Amino acid sequence: MLKKWSQSDKPITYVVTMDKNDYMPTHKNPARAKVKMQDAISLSGDRTYKIVGQMFWRPIAAGGELVVDIVAPVFVANRQWDVCDSVISPIW
Repeated sequence: MLKKWSQSDKPITYVVTMDKNDYMPTHKNPARAKVKMQDAISLSGDRTYKIVGQMFWRPIAAGGELVVDIVAPVFVANRQWDVCDSVISPIW
């Protein structure tokens, strides 16, 4: 479902959720699913109440394009439950 959705909206590279331990249970690329995220934005996203982000060039193997990575906390019953990590292309 994630793969189909991300292909329907070209600016969206992917959208995933991660738990408080930076574990990402699913991804549009099955090889990237069930991993623990280690990048600075993912690690800071679950430790803040703010939306954080960065712009970077993806590795050539992942497409090599310029993307914006935005991580936002997800709250349930006034408690931070998870984070939502969205990667979009600023150029489309």
